[in-house]
Amino acid sequence: MSEKKENIRNIFIASSFKEFKDLRKKLVEKINKSFNYKAIDLDDNITDSRNTTQRSLEYVEEADYIVLLIGDNYGEITYKEYKKALELNKNILVYTKISLIPEIIDNIDDKNMINFLYEIRNNHTANEKLLSENQSIDYISSEILNHIYHNHNEYMKKKLIIKTKTNIENKLIKINTFKENNFAIIQIEDNGGGITCDI
Repeated sequence: MSEKKENIRNIFIASSFKEFKDLRKKLVEKINKSFNYKAIDLDDNITDSRNTTQRSLEYVEEADYIVLLIGDNYGEITYKEYKKALELNKNILVYTKISLIPEIIDNIDDKNMINFLYEIRNNHTANEKLLSENQSIDYISSEILNHIYHNHNEYMKKKLIIKTKTNIENKLIKINTFKENNFAIIQIEDNGGGITCDI
C-alpha cells in the first residue's frame, strides 16, 4: 500500500470502467486539484503485479471516502469493492442511474444487479437523479465533489462534538476526583492525623 500523507483524504472511485470512463477521468482531475483530497483510481495505467481485484480492494482500504457510481450494468469487481467498503465502515457516497423504486428494480433481467440495488436501497440514501439527468460531465463531477466536501464537513462537526463531550466528561471526572481527595485530606487533618478516621 502507498504511504498516506497527513491530512490528505483519499477518494476511491468505484464503478464500471466502460460506462463511466469520461466521468471518472473528470472526477480524478477535479479531486486532485482540490485542497487536501487525492483520487484513487484503478484506471491509472500503472503496471502492477497484483490482479485487478486485489488492487481495487487494497485501494478501498486506503480510502477515506468511496464514490460509488452504479450504471445500467452489474460489475462484479464494483460489487466486491462495495462489500469491502461496508466491511471497513467506509464513508460511501452512492450515485445510481437506475431508480431504486422496487417496481423498477424488479423489472431488471440481471439477478445480480437486482440484489446489488436492493442492498444499496437498504443501506444507503442514494442520489438517483444526478447520473440520470441530462447534465454535462463537468456539472456532474462538480456536484459529486461538492457532496464530498459537505459529507466531510458534517463528519468533522460530529467528530468535534464527540471530542468536546469527551473532554468535558474527562474534566468532570478530574474535578470530582480532586474534590474526593481533598475531602479525604480534610478529614485526616480535622481528626488530628486521621488515626481514628475511616477513609
